[in-house]
Amino acid sequence: MGKEGRKGSFRIRMGFIFMGAFSKWGLRPVLDSIYELFPLVQQQSCLSGKKACIFYQINRCLAPCEGRVSRDEYFDILNLAKESLENIDCFIEKLKFRVKGFSDEEEG
Repeated sequence: MGKEGRKGSFRIRMGFIFMGAFSKWGLRPVLDSIYELFPLVQQQSCLSGKKACIFYQINRCLAPCEGRVSRDEYFDILNLAKESLENIDCFIEKLKFRVKGFSDEEEG
């Protein structure tokens, strides 16, 4: 297969992993859920920038653009996100746990 391959709903091409297929209506909630659970880069400008964005300031990104997280640590988080999407039941349980955490904060 050369530089391209497939695994489940993921397509690997030239070293990048493409996830799909998502309908245009279903993609935004999936991405929002991923970003809620995993502090990943959320803007294209972050990939080429050298300064942390607002997502770092609100603890939704680890600022790999500034080297605030090692490549290996960031790759581990990225793999956890990918594995969660491969096991949708696990992904949903993580979201439920996160929502329950918000609920507990409100009560306490």
